[in-house]
Amino acid sequence: MATKHNIYLRKDGRYEGRVPIGRKRDGHIKYKYLYNKDYNSLVKQMDTIKKDNSTLFPQTKTQFNYLFDIWYQSKIGNVRESTLSIYRSYLKVHLRPLLGKKYTETMTSEKINLLIHNEFFFNGNTPLSVKTRTDILRILNNILKFGRDNGYVNHSIKINFPKQEYKAINVFREKEQFALEKILSANIHDRAALGIYLCLYT
Repeated sequence: MATKHNIYLRKDGRYEGRVPIGRKRDGHIKYKYLYNKDYNSLVKQMDTIKKDNSTLFPQTKTQFNYLFDIWYQSKIGNVRESTLSIYRSYLKVHLRPLLGKKYTETMTSEKINLLIHNEFFFNGNTPLSVKTRTDILRILNNILKFGRDNGYVNHSIKINFPKQEYKAINVFREKEQFALEKILSANIHDRAALGIYLCLYT
């Protein structure tokens, strides 16, 4: 039986609860395990320990590289290998060089958006497309949410996404369409001509 309190019913009939109480030197969360035959009594015990140890988490430092690693590990087995490959690429090429050695505790919305604007939107001399930038920033946003939910990020960091670029669509004028239809009709037995003709009316 799993709950928001991280409680499980053991085979011996007791409830086992796991409460985060801080971090180890390597950044991993340190837990305290509690056991009780009464579910509600265990919840009360856990809530008391959570309250007593809630100040331990902001005192630790978490490097983004470590956050990237544990986030990536959480995705293994939950997404396709092709998606994992994209994650690995974006982490290696973009996110680790940008943020890897920085600490989550000292990062603010202003700092991270300044880094993104100055360093991340361009890959060498070739600007990244809006879609690519948006995809990478969505992954970063997902990582930050994961960090907050699991105690690795103790404050809100807001990402500014790039504005979508809208390009004007060139369409045929009426005369141009009639001229094209005339050519296609004359070659209607050609598969390519037939395909284009069908597309015009689809």
